[in-house]
Amino acid sequence: MSDISPRRVRAWHFLSDDSRLGYGDGRKAVVGETLSCDGEIELCRNGMHGSRRLIDALYYASDSVLSLVDIFGDVDEGRDKLVGRSRTVLWMRNIDKELHLFACDLAEQALQKHGVTDRHSHAAIQAKRDWLAGKISTETLEAAARAADAAARAAAYDVACAATDAADAADAAAAVRDTARAAYDAAYAAARAADAAARAAADAAADAAADAAGAAADAACDACDAYDAAYAAAFTAHNERLTAIVADLIAADLPDVTLPEARNGHRRGGDEIEKQIH
Repeated sequence: MSDISPRRVRAWHFLSDDSRLGYGDGRKAVVGETLSCDGEIELCRNGMHGSRRLIDALYYASDSVLSLVDIFGDVDEGRDKLVGRSRTVLWMRNIDKELHLFACDLAEQALQKHGVTDRHSHAAIQAKRDWLAGKISTETLEAAARAADAAARAAAYDVACAATDAADAADAAAAVRDTARAAYDAAYAAARAADAAARAAADAAADAAADAAGAAADAACDACDAYDAAYAAAFTAHNERLTAIVADLIAADLPDVTLPEARNGHRRGGDEIEKQIH
């Protein structure tokens, strides 16, 4: 349900590299100036957009020009973005290099978390940092990327081969299991059991299966909740890291400025990116 109300919210907003508004608007954003829109304010459709969390603003970014803004007038706020009648730019800068370094940090953390020791993968990340620092050429960077890709493909092939071997072993185990089951079925057929006993056994098996299904469903819900919590925690950590990087840049220009109040905008993919916005 929409909750549009007059207020002022500090937020983050990414612009195109020429600092102009998209979707046919074409107006240029300038530090210290305010741009406004006409028509009914609606999230994802019409208005001056932004996000309280930098990581959410990055999700909707088209290029690398970041602006710190105040959005005000009639304002509506969703899970990970907000929209208002007007937007004033307080600070603006192209943070392309910082975003690349941020990506390198995340890639390195992922390798460490999963215990990946392949030297080509780590070397590719370092090569990107060296390239950003002007220490190596684009050709050297691309060579490092190709080496990492080849190593990843080789590892994937090894895993596939191991999976094939495991499948063969599973087939053999299944054959033994089927033989044992056939022997069991023959013995059971030879046994003399009353219908009542058979029904009782069937009922007990059904009850056990129902209990097992319920337990599995509970476990699945718990696992889903744990995944959501871990996902949200990761996004929060990434937002804090990226915000700290940008805060240092802003402090050099605006030492006393207040940054946006971060609010969790937990997202699990598949969200529609706004189509008709400024």
